[in-house]
Amino acid sequence: MRPTLKVTTRNKTGKQYAKRIRQEGKVPGVIYGHGEKSFGVSIDQKEFLNLIDKSKSQSTILEVVIDDKGPVPCIIKSIQRNPLNDQFLNIDFQHIHLSEKITVRVPITLKGEAPGIKQGGILDHRLREVEIKCLPDDVLSHIEVDISQLKIGETLHIGHLHFDRVEFLVPKDAPIVSVLVPKEVAAAAAPIEETKEPDLIREKKEPKEEGEEEAKGAKAEKPKEEKPKDKEKPKEKEKEKPKEKEKPKEKEKEKPKEKEKEKAG
Repeated sequence: MRPTLKVTTRNKTGKQYAKRIRQEGKVPGVIYGHGEKSFGVSIDQKEFLNLIDKSKSQSTILEVVIDDKGPVPCIIKSIQRNPLNDQFLNIDFQHIHLSEKITVRVPITLKGEAPGIKQGGILDHRLREVEIKCLPDDVLSHIEVDISQLKIGETLHIGHLHFDRVEFLVPKDAPIVSVLVPKEVAAAAAPIEETKEPDLIREKKEPKEEGEEEAKGAKAEKPKEEKPKDKEKPKEKEKEKPKEKEKPKEKEKEKPKEKEKEKAG
């Protein structure tokens, strides 16, 4: 049988009105549904607190009685609390239809004692709540995971869980709980590797064959050849060539002078 909660409709809104009804021991809330108009309600704080204590999770389907009229199936969608005094500030309810699938978050609890803890391991409960999708009547109040066979170094994932008519909205490889190997044990079990830095240095500086050294030496000496001098030689030849051409001109100049002397004689 589903738990029942009585609420009354409210027409007023605003911070001042919400503050006043909280002083009266009530909590403002809202009820909404798929394709339906939302409306405000007020809930008795003590009655709601007793309901929460009896329910294992917020995903529990409630029968909400509005103004003493027929019950409406709802789930608690969100609860806002004052961080200073943990007082309820606001509660949102979702009106559900029993023939439509809904999405809810369900807590994950652990059952049994893992043998890996006796072996010196550390229990790591990673996933404490999971989102599922199913029909309202198939909603789980919580998911219990058996860890009585969990050894040191092992992990249980979402893929290890099997529930009919329930779809998990997280990856199958999402880890739920593990038994971790302590750092001290892992460090002691790991082999100590010898440092091989001197060997690596020697390998880099290993002497190579004489033939290779001579070839490298010849290659290294090639850039030292005085190529600019070879380039200067053709320039000297170019300068000398015009000098050789000038000589015949001098002879030509001398010939007319000799002819003049012959004429004078």
